[in-house]
Amino acid sequence: MPSILDQWRRPYTAGPLTADEAEQYWSHGYVVKQGCLQMQDLQPSLEAIARRVDDLAAKLQAAGLISDPCSSLGVFQRLAALEQQFPDAGVLVHKDGRLPPEFAALWSHPTLLAIAQQLLGPHVGGHPSWNVRAKTPRAEGGDVPWHQDSAYCSPDARQTLQHVAMDESAAAAELGLDLAADLVTVPMKAGDVLLFNNLIPHRSLDNTSDRIRWSLDLRWQHPDLPDGAYGLKRPVRMTDPADPSYVIPWAGWADVDKKTGQQQQQQQQGSDDDLDSTETGVAAAAAAADVEDPLSSVLVGPWLDLWPITHHNKHTRAWLAMKGSAAITNQ
Repeated sequence: MPSILDQWRRPYTAGPLTADEAEQYWSHGYVVKQGCLQMQDLQPSLEAIARRVDDLAAKLQAAGLISDPCSSLGVFQRLAALEQQFPDAGVLVHKDGRLPPEFAALWSHPTLLAIAQQLLGPHVGGHPSWNVRAKTPRAEGGDVPWHQDSAYCSPDARQTLQHVAMDESAAAAELGLDLAADLVTVPMKAGDVLLFNNLIPHRSLDNTSDRIRWSLDLRWQHPDLPDGAYGLKRPVRMTDPADPSYVIPWAGWADVDKKTGQQQQQQQQGSDDDLDSTETGVAAAAAAADVEDPLSSVLVGPWLDLWPITHHNKHTRAWLAMKGSAAITNQ
């Protein structure tokens, strides 16, 4: 029986990826395109990140949560200094789901779109889920354990976005891996692009340098296939082979904060359900207000319903409260 990757494989077409690089992607699920982007391609996004951090520092200072906005520091140092005063500063940068035009321009960079068409075909869409990530030096809890991105997707996308459990022993057995022998570390420089499909188990280790490691997660897919985004936001169509003058309709799409959309959807579901008490309804409204607070580090989303919750934290408590669930005891 052909594997999922065999079903997805496309014949090689000329483009930024060489035939060998394309074969690496289809055979191993990932490839690094070294020197794909130049510093002038990245600089606008770095400036957008700097503005985002500056905006956050101003809000934290206005709320009395920090005393020093660290304005003299650059984009590779400032957020780390803010985290010394407010440890969740990096989470808030990640949580901001508004897409600035500089990120949109990078996402639709001609070289990246050409690569996406090599792998997906002529019709390319931008997936609703994108992220900016800051890996600050030696941050507590800075490592992200093994996972697959498709594990967070809604069941309607299971035919195009498969996943397996990521418990190391179970995953090794199911995927036939020897984690000691098969593990690949991928060194990268600014401008390198790591391309991998949503099935690839991956992790991120601590940043042991003295600079913040910034990265963008940008995802492409066929715009008409299920996206696994719970109906919160459809992919934005990035190419139209029938229209050489096609312009990506970023306006409106980029302004929809995907994380706020998830929260509002769940709040509406809660209001439509038969809540068991006024107290529960009040708790749901309070949890939603806390999540929507721009200075709240609580992260919630429908994917939390995909796994049994055996231990609770502020994120799971807020999610269950928003759903109108009964009070949760501390565990």
